Amino acid sequence: SKKDGCTEFHIAFKGTPSNSLIAHESVHVVNSIFKHCLIDLDLDNDEPQAYLTEWVFEEVEQFFEELKLK
Repeated sequence: SKKDGCTEFHIAFKGTPSNSLIAHESVHVVNSIFKHCLIDLDLDNDEPQAYLTEWVFEEVEQFFEELKLK
């Protein structure tokens, strides 16, 4: 946790990752966020998990695009 009360989650890659690796690691981050926030994954309503996974994936993809690495 940071001083401002926010928690940071990080993904680290060796080199430029494939989209499948970004998706894989995004799921790990999403599950960590859910666990940190005490949110139970709901297999009958997985839209929140899907939307958050999409957002994490796009953030990682944008990071590499801005570096001109993808």
